[in-house]
Amino acid sequence: MTQNKKNRLGVLEKLMKSRKLDMILVFGSMQKFGELQYFTGLRPTYYHYFFVKPGKPLHSGYFAPYFLVREVKNIRNLVTFDDLDIPAEMNKLLHGKKRVGLIGSAPAFHFSESEAEIVFLDDEIRIEMAVKNSQEIKKIRSVSNTLAAIVKAVSRKVKCGVAISKIAEAMEKMVGDKGAGLAFPPIVHNTKHHPNMFNWLSPTEKVLARDAVRINLGIEKDGFYADVARMVFVNEAGLAKLYAVLEKCYGQFVAGLRPGMVIGDLAGRIEKLLSKHQMQGYKLDKSYLGHLIGFEIIEHPFLLSNSPEKLRNGMTISLLVRLKKGRSELFIQNVVLIGARSGEILSV
Repeated sequence: MTQNKKNRLGVLEKLMKSRKLDMILVFGSMQKFGELQYFTGLRPTYYHYFFVKPGKPLHSGYFAPYFLVREVKNIRNLVTFDDLDIPAEMNKLLHGKKRVGLIGSAPAFHFSESEAEIVFLDDEIRIEMAVKNSQEIKKIRSVSNTLAAIVKAVSRKVKCGVAISKIAEAMEKMVGDKGAGLAFPPIVHNTKHHPNMFNWLSPTEKVLARDAVRINLGIEKDGFYADVARMVFVNEAGLAKLYAVLEKCYGQFVAGLRPGMVIGDLAGRIEKLLSKHQMQGYKLDKSYLGHLIGFEIIEHPFLLSNSPEKLRNGMTISLLVRLKKGRSELFIQNVVLIGARSGEILSV
């Protein structure tokens, strides 16, 4: 067992003592597996549980078909249950337990036959999951590079007269060709048609002769997530020039990020960089600068203007900078690593 894994399991042991728990369960499924992957390195393909008891060797319990045993044979003391009767099997596992901690969004019916008190621990574990180890950062860098390449390629397809739906379809195909999966449906937002950033509907719409198109794509590959947004301008030289200024300020801002900075202070830092340029009336939306990312497409804490949390070495964040002027906007988002001495854009 690596030192990193021991440290992470040590967090569970401390929680058991501080919350006076008889056991902790960490749940994961094929749809939501971040917490389980954080503690075990396992990406589940069905319902899986990892459990620890105080003063006992670590155990692993899995609700899964038997053929999955060979996928997790490297984890000691494997227990396999019949996935057709999870509540009854869970009742056996928790028999005699009074207080059981739960990490991960497990289905409530799993515990329908158990009398144990379930203590939810997600809020307490989220800040621990914010920091990734070197191998995890390597995988996040890889999926971020893949995503950046896809967005760059699809940006070249944004031309006058091209249907918005065709651009989205091209993105989806590229994601599949790279062996990745969609984290959410591809967003191609025609800002001239729909100033509201959440309205990108109507597949019949086309790129206009003068247009500003936002492309937003999130993907998952090898168990890790990345999220990127870019803007493409058609015959809008003035906006394209202004966007280049935004990209430059964004890069300077990222390079200046350091562990220990308060998240709530970040908006003021980038606003100061932007104030050195003529932004033609565009103002920074300071309320929200993104979220953490990696094990899940959206992780906590969010980057809010009132967030008291501090940046930590090894955090990976989906950093969003959005400028607004009336109903117009400029929008950029990248996966960013907080390193020991500076930040780094991974989605390049």
